[in-house]
Amino acid sequence: MHAKHNVDERRIVKYDLEPFESGSNNVPATTLCRTIEINYKTIRDEKNLQTPIQQRDHILY
Repeated sequence: MHAKHNVDERRIVKYDLEPFESGSNNVPATTLCRTIEINYKTIRDEKNLQTPIQQRDHILY
C-alpha cells in the first residue's frame, strides 16, 4: 500500500513541475496569452484581431 502512495505522489509532483505541458490538466498558456492579446487589441480599437483558440476534444491547449 505504501508503494502505491509513492507512485501517486510522484505523478502529482510531475504535474506540479510541468504545468505548461500540453496535457489535459495543465495550464493552457497559449490560450490565455491569445485571449489577453485579443482583449488588449479590442480595448485599443485595433481591427486585425486573431481568432480565439478553440478547444479540441473539450481541452484548451
